[in-house]
Amino acid sequence: MIRKHVCAVLIAGAVLFNFVNPVFACSLNINADLTVFKGRYSVDPIQISLGYDHVRQKSLDRNREDLFIEFRNKVTNGDTSRITGFFVPDIGGFYVLQQPSGQDGIVSPVEGVLTQFRRPASQGVIGLMAHNYSAGKWFSRFSVGDEFFIIYGDGRVEAFQYKEAIRYRAINGKNVLSDFVDLSNGERESVDQVYERVYSGKPHLTLQTCIQEKDDLTWGRLFIVAVPIR
Repeated sequence: MIRKHVCAVLIAGAVLFNFVNPVFACSLNINADLTVFKGRYSVDPIQISLGYDHVRQKSLDRNREDLFIEFRNKVTNGDTSRITGFFVPDIGGFYVLQQPSGQDGIVSPVEGVLTQFRRPASQGVIGLMAHNYSAGKWFSRFSVGDEFFIIYGDGRVEAFQYKEAIRYRAINGKNVLSDFVDLSNGERESVDQVYERVYSGKPHLTLQTCIQEKDDLTWGRLFIVAVPIR
């Protein structure tokens, strides 16, 4: 059953878990969360963040093609099986890290870094998650029709186009079994229904982050669905 495996991720949003215990508000303890990724990857997350800022600043005075080539070169490491970068023209590049095995609720808190949701990958769906206080805050700047570029470690590129944004309000953001309300029509959906809607079906890309309302960091969820460009 889907609920058993993924409801915590959906309810907690783009990560609302630390490495040890589930928490039901976006953690602001970045130093603690960074320990999840340090030692697991060849590049320190802090250095990744600095590299991202450097690339993004260059986007102000470099054409898109040059910026893309530079960023692709930065994330090319020869690994054919892993997604290492996410690029949006006029915005810049985001580094991509994968979740540790068996840790579906882990998401990097580092600015400029997205985390690939491990579970839907087996169905051909690319899920990229981010905290709304770090990389996820950029998602609201994307628009329908925008092109997204997924970069693999061997330099291979896949293109996607922003199709739709799906926004939900959580009935109870602190309850892992809470239902959601679709903000477009007021209809109530279960965790299983939300997962099926955004992470199943034909191969596509889904971006996920939380929606903050006043001081409530887990008030809602934003899913951006993009389809392959053939």
